[in-house]
Amino acid sequence: MPSMSWRPTRRSAPWSSPAPGASSPPVSTSTSSGGSESPSSPPSSDRWHRTVLEFPLPVVAAVNGAAYGGGFDLAVMCDLRIASTSARFAHPEHAFSQVVYAPLHDLVGGAVARDLALTGRVVDAEEAKTLGLVTRVVPEDELLDDAVAVAREIARAPRAVLLRMKEKISLRAGIRFGATLDL
Repeated sequence: MPSMSWRPTRRSAPWSSPAPGASSPPVSTSTSSGGSESPSSPPSSDRWHRTVLEFPLPVVAAVNGAAYGGGFDLAVMCDLRIASTSARFAHPEHAFSQVVYAPLHDLVGGAVARDLALTGRVVDAEEAKTLGLVTRVVPEDELLDDAVAVAREIARAPRAVLLRMKEKISLRAGIRFGATLDL
């Protein structure tokens, strides 16, 4: 059986926040009802949510610093999350918009997910580990190496096994692929 080759890069994810003054990454403009959004409403994040949720192989997140709003959503949609000691998670948008709830609920349970989604409170890395939001916390300078080591360990399994395992994970999570804010 051929081995999987994987070469890590030190580039940021395509969903990272743009630099001040730069334009945002392109996103879908579909709404939960399937119609188009009004010009005054912000664009939907469905396209990048779906990209992560439907990716057929395991996705490892390395969280360094603030993961607020969409960054928090992106982290919870990944299969594994490793955080640096400086990582923080919050949903400040709870005051003016919906949050992606189902994947968070799947990770931390209903009571904690409701607390985080309804209050928007900030959770530091150690509390995130205690809550089950991340699997481990490492020093900032070790984060990328640790995440790459985890990805390499996962990649040791045959691709067919990983594809089937990811399929089972998605089925168990009960994720229906509609508008992601409906999750």
